[in-house]
Amino acid sequence: MKRRASDVFALLLFVLGFFVSIPYADAAFTADRITLYFNNNRPETTVDRNTKNLQAFADIRYSGTGLLEGDWKVDGRVIGHISQHVVGNRRTVTIRTPEGSPLPTFTEGTHIVQFILTSPRIAFSLPSIVYFVTPKEAPFEIKLIFPTDNSSVPSAGAVFSWEPMKKPGQYLIGFYAGPAEKPVFSAITKDASYTIPEAVLKTVFSPGKKYFWKVTGYEEGSSVTGESTAQKFVLQ
Repeated sequence: MKRRASDVFALLLFVLGFFVSIPYADAAFTADRITLYFNNNRPETTVDRNTKNLQAFADIRYSGTGLLEGDWKVDGRVIGHISQHVVGNRRTVTIRTPEGSPLPTFTEGTHIVQFILTSPRIAFSLPSIVYFVTPKEAPFEIKLIFPTDNSSVPSAGAVFSWEPMKKPGQYLIGFYAGPAEKPVFSAITKDASYTIPEAVLKTVFSPGKKYFWKVTGYEEGSSVTGESTAQKFVLQ
């Protein structure tokens, strides 16, 4: 029996509609656990006032596929919104406080951090973590100018320079064979630059070897007021 073209077209639409209606997710989108922690991998931490880049992290165990959404809150105030599509079954995703919105540290005392998950809906109590801000000021960052990270410096007349502190003081410059090792050489200077003496270059340093350097600043009659990160260099 011949089918009319209209009947064939209707059948085709039915079949296509059936396949399109099949859901692509294997199961309902759910979350059953959230673990919060700070940079130190603990649910509590203590920092100096005006500390930079304090962040919190959330490990969220979920099932299914969907749009994960929620708000980071500090003392009940929203500091950032998260919206991320996740796919999988019985997996864990790690999210962090937004890069441009570090946890505020300008107010002394205890502060409570939460991640309020709004999607998917959950049937358990959300955790909280705590950080304490002390009255002590965090050292400001000293920016290293030369040599830049991972660069080569001449084996003679190598000048290391950095941005000076606002108030007069002195600097401790240290050189290391590794970022977590004791210094192979260090020196004190009141200038925002330092040249390694030729005698030290010959007895302490080896050409072609990688070293690290960093600077710590002290104001007159004071404790540490500034610090730099460690940068790498190779002596030519």
